[in-house]
Amino acid sequence: MATSAVPRFDKGADVTQEEMSKLGKAMKDPKFRDHIQEYLDEVSDPAHRGEYEQYLEQLEAKGELPKGQELLRADPGMCVKTSIRFKSGQEQKLFINLCQTPQMKDVEFLSSGSGGQNVNLPFTLAPPRPDKDKHGENCLTLDMAVSNDTFKRADQNIQVLKLLIDIACQNLQEHYLKGAEEVKRDFKRLKSTKCKGDRPYPMSVRSEQLKVSRAQDVKKGHGGDILTPSELKQMKKDIRNKNKKDAP
Repeated sequence: MATSAVPRFDKGADVTQEEMSKLGKAMKDPKFRDHIQEYLDEVSDPAHRGEYEQYLEQLEAKGELPKGQELLRADPGMCVKTSIRFKSGQEQKLFINLCQTPQMKDVEFLSSGSGGQNVNLPFTLAPPRPDKDKHGENCLTLDMAVSNDTFKRADQNIQVLKLLIDIACQNLQEHYLKGAEEVKRDFKRLKSTKCKGDRPYPMSVRSEQLKVSRAQDVKKGHGGDILTPSELKQMKKDIRNKNKKDAP
């Protein structure tokens, strides 16, 4: 099964039992909890989204994205709600935005040669982010992008949808939560919400997951749907500079 690269925590960032104990004691201090809440309020503030996207556009414009990686701006699709269960027994809401894009390759069902089938499912995940639910309570939101055709299959077939949500939960649990917490596989589709946060965050995707990569598209001499805001700004800048040179 094909998957897009998902960032992992560095091994050096592992939290020791002693540190967890200290954190648990600190959380009992009202002043410490207030500081944590202020931090969560800040990082989940939509006003900070613009800074994040601007930073990504700068990396893209400078060609500083990791080799073989491209930025993907997917469209809203559907949102499902589940939860994360911690060892303490507490639970936190988790919202998964299943997004769609015409740029990614479609799901393929390949014969395994023994009468069965193998599934080749291109997808990509954005890192989970702190968020707020409609009651103002802390939660996590995760964006997952697949092709338009794959999304259509999930929209029409509950088994395909369950497969996608299971993949998202598994990757979140293994690569971000380190298996210490359980991401529940039971979920509820939110019929009135296509995307929590209105639109997905830009996410990184391997070039091989795309129907046409940036490098291939540049060789063909056209941008199509993959023209980025940074490229558009550069085009406008080039036109202004050219007009200045041509002016009498």
